[in-house]
Amino acid sequence: MNFHYDKDKHEYTLDGKVLPSVTQILKEVGLIDTTWFTESATMRGTDVHKMCHFYDESDLDESQVPEDLKGYLEAWKKFKSDMCLVFTAIEVPLYSKTYQYAGTPDRLGTSFGKGILIDIKSGIPQSWVRYQLAAYDILAGNSNVRERWCVQLKPDGNFSIMPFQNLFQDVDDWFVIKRMYDIKKGRV
Repeated sequence: MNFHYDKDKHEYTLDGKVLPSVTQILKEVGLIDTTWFTESATMRGTDVHKMCHFYDESDLDESQVPEDLKGYLEAWKKFKSDMCLVFTAIEVPLYSKTYQYAGTPDRLGTSFGKGILIDIKSGIPQSWVRYQLAAYDILAGNSNVRERWCVQLKPDGNFSIMPFQNLFQDVDDWFVIKRMYDIKKGRV
């Protein structure tokens, strides 16, 4: 298997064939409405993700963090400390040959020893995140994940956690969503 992720194109390929991403699938079936996505909010989300990534890899020069992002960084630090997080994977592209899709979970690891899957948001989390995390959980092999969380980092240095409790139902729903995508794209 030759799996490749082109970061510039945000494109996943397996043996030369393009695989749809989790986000593309959710958009295509109408669960993600990008009407309200502003350019500034999208840039902020990208910048916050990069900043957290560099911080987690001990490669962030905090003196270079722009003033408008410092609160998000403080929120991330507090979240990691409060939840006793240890990461086993940070933004590692994954794929499923069986289900023919790919994606990049924000974080896999443990919180107080329990397996956890985390998605980071700098805006208000939307209801479709539960399916995004279920899809990532499948890509991760449902290994030891016991909880799926969406963490909202706030500019004031605080955070909130949206835990998803219906793990099996969310996976079942993801398979329905993926099937709808395949039907819509004529892949069945």
